[in-house]
Parts: sequence; structure tokens; C-alpha cells
Amino acid sequence: MMSERGGRQAYERRLAAVNASLEAAVPSGDMPPAVLHEAMRHAVFGGGGGKRLRPVVLLTVAADLGVDEDAVLPAATALELIHNYSLVHDDLPCMDDAPERRGVPSVHRAYGCGNAVLAGDALLTLAFEVLGRAAETGDGIWGALIAELARAAGSTGMAGGQHADLDPDGGAALGLPGDDHAALRVHRLKTAKLFGFAFSAPCLLVPDRQAWAAEFREAGEDFGLAFQIADDVRDAGEDASSLNYARDVGELAARRTAEAAVARCLAVVDRRLGSASETSALVRQAVRDMGL
Repeated sequence: MMSERGGRQAYERRLAAVNASLEAAVPSGDMPPAVLHEAMRHAVFGGGGGKRLRPVVLLTVAADLGVDEDAVLPAATALELIHNYSLVHDDLPCMDDAPERRGVPSVHRAYGCGNAVLAGDALLTLAFEVLGRAAETGDGIWGALIAELARAAGSTGMAGGQHADLDPDGGAALGLPGDDHAALRVHRLKTAKLFGFAFSAPCLLVPDRQAWAAEFREAGEDFGLAFQIADDVRDAGEDASSLNYARDVGELAARRTAEAAVARCLAVVDRRLGSASETSALVRQAVRDMGL
């Protein structure tokens, strides 16, 4: 089994690979239209750029499946671009109206609302350009992967979850599929779907592992659900008008729900990849980092 130190080193190496790929993909601030490109770079790299957990998970699953990192890096890059576009739009005054992101002014505060909308649009578009260029290899597998990411990010995925989160009365959340708590229904779309892609995408790139994609997608969504519940636990004392599972059911019950989701995720990972796999070690370390 990988040691904690070895896991941290592997994470840092993959983080560097993702950052290098993002640096190559996002246009320079010197390239016209300069202000738009500066806003895009602020979104992706401002405040250090964040942990890049989603693409690192994707690269780790790929490594355990024997997929060459260079071959899967476009999928990891596209995933992180979409995540960052969503943060730009999530911070807008018409949504969360957040003044900061990662300790620096949010994109709309630094560049204005119009440029923030366009920067988010451009990052979303760039994500699919990155995947389209990878698909130019002629490998038809990329078509399935592009569709997988579009579903995760679209109206029945992340965007649909954000739509429900905007409803102050919670009615839109209760209208989402499922019979569990309204906040969990939002989390399963808004947060968990992109993690589902992080787990399933590498399976789609390995012909004899494509049958595992649905199982890994569910495992990733369970991981993402736990990730968001942990965030709810930390934020339970803040804005009472926002959906928060931990505030509604109590910290102990929320932690139990998160722990059950982690257990489901690890059951798949350990059965398919082994309990000594890098993915298993990463999930376990991430859970500790979440405080679960």
C-alpha cells in the first residue's frame, strides 16, 4: 500500500502536470482580446489555482488502469476548465455574489460582470476544444468521453444543480430526481457529477474496461457527495438562507451520510483496482483531509 508521503508526492507530480497543461491551453494575457484572456487566466490561476482535486483523481484512476498520462491529460484539463468556468459563474451577483475566490477578488470583481460571463463561456468552450483536439487522433473512444463530460456539466448535471440551488424556497431541489433530502439532490448534480466524470473517464479510454464506466461514475458521484457534505459541515454556521444538509439534519447525521457514501465509493475502487491501488490511497487521504 502506498505510504502517505508517497501519495502526497504522486499528488504533487500530477498537480504539476495539470497546471502545465492548463498553462498551455489557456491563452496568454498578451494575446488579444487581452482583457478577456486575463480574466480567464485569473479564473484558472488566481490565488494559486486551487487543489485541482478533480483532474488529479482522474489521472490517478487512469494510472491504476494502465492508461498513459499524456493520453488522458486532455480529459483532466477539460474537466478542470469546466470546474473553473462554473466557479466564475457561481460567483456572479445574480448567483452567490461572492467577492473573493481562493483569497483573491472573484473574476467579476476584478474584471466586471460582462467579462466574467464571457470568461466563463470561453473556459467552457475551451474545454471542449481541448477534447476535440484529442479526438483528432481518430480514436472514436473520445466521442463517448466528450458526451460523458457534457452530461456531467449540463442541465441534468452541474448546471441543473446550480439552477435548483438558486431557488430560495427549495422547490426546484425537491423536483429533482430522488427521494432523499433536497440538499443532497442538489449536491448529487452540482458537485458530484464532475467527480463522477473524474472516475469514469479513464474507463472509457480503455476498451476492455468500458463496461466499468457506469460503476466508476457512481463511485465518483459518491465521493463527490461526501466532499460536498464535508463542506456543508464546515459551513453550517454561515448563511442560513442557502441549502445546507448538515444544518438541516445535524452534524452527526451528515457525517454518517458522508461516511456511507465514502464506503460505497471505496467498495468499488477496492474491488476493481485493489485496496493497495493509488486511487484507494487518494480517496482515503482526501477523506481525512475533508475531516471525515
